This record gives sequence, structure tokens and C-alpha cells, in this order.
Amino acid sequence: MAIRLILAAGAASLALAACGSAEEEKPRKGKYQPEFELTELDFPGMTDEIKEQARESLQISFASQVGAARCIRSSQGEDWKEAASDLSKGLGGTCETTRDEGTDTTADLQVKCTDTRMGEEVIVNMKGAAESESFSMDVDFELGNIPGTNGQSGKMGMKISAKRVGDC
Repeated sequence: MAIRLILAAGAASLALAACGSAEEEKPRKGKYQPEFELTELDFPGMTDEIKEQARESLQISFASQVGAARCIRSSQGEDWKEAASDLSKGLGGTCETTRDEGTDTTADLQVKCTDTRMGEEVIVNMKGAAESESFSMDVDFELGNIPGTNGQSGKMGMKISAKRVGDC
């Protein structure tokens, strides 16, 4: 399923990008265990049965891609625009950041991608916040003119979070 391209290429970099390098050091340096929850899956022609199968498949795919605990060092935080670049590579298109109103400890970002494998236009909205030992981010995808659907649109949403589980 083509949706896996988004998860494999983008989700790990998006999750790590949420950490940033804040003066307040949120989140604290250490080892973080990521979690993933698919919150929305709406594609043309998808029955409830197919949606549930896709949901289960995506959960497994994500767990295998970013399921391992990762070390976060505030001096090596990802930049949001680097995450957008990683996302662009995964989608196979050209992406640009159209909104970046986050801070060192919050994410409020929109990325618009064109000519992707998932559709002619993909808009990704990311909102989240970092606490001292955790972070959480909602990532929503709006997919326009999905290949093979006669120009129909779709949506996918996920929540990416992580909790500190120890030192690196």
C-alpha cells in the first residue's frame, strides 16, 4: 500500500523533529520510546473492512520502522525544514514549508507537496508540544487527486508521541 511510503520515510523524522533543541531543554536528553496511533483513514472506495485491515497493517509497519527507543540529544535536534525534506523524499515530490509558527518546544507546521506518489497535492499539518520527558504531535495528511481514483481526495491522520525511558 502506497500509504506506507509516508510512514517509512516521514514519520521517524517527523517524530524526532518534534524534539528540537530548546533552551529549556524540553524534552530532556535521553532515550525515548515512540508510540504511534492512526487517528483517521479516509480514502475513496475504502470499505470499513479494508480500513481496519489498512489500520492494522500501518500500525505494524510503523512499529517496525520507528518502534525502537531512540536517543535524543538536545544539541542534535532536527530542524523542521529537514523533516520536510525527508518527507518530500518519501512522498517522491517537491515539498515546501507553507507555515512554520512553532517554537523551540511546540510544533505548528504546514508542508505542501506537489507531484507525489500519493497525489498531485499533499498538505501535511503538524501540531504538537514537548514536555520535559515526553512529546506528542498530531500529523494530518490531505491528499488531492490520488492516482487511480479519477481525481478523488483522501485523508490520513496520526498521533506520534514518545516518553523518556532512560539515559542513552
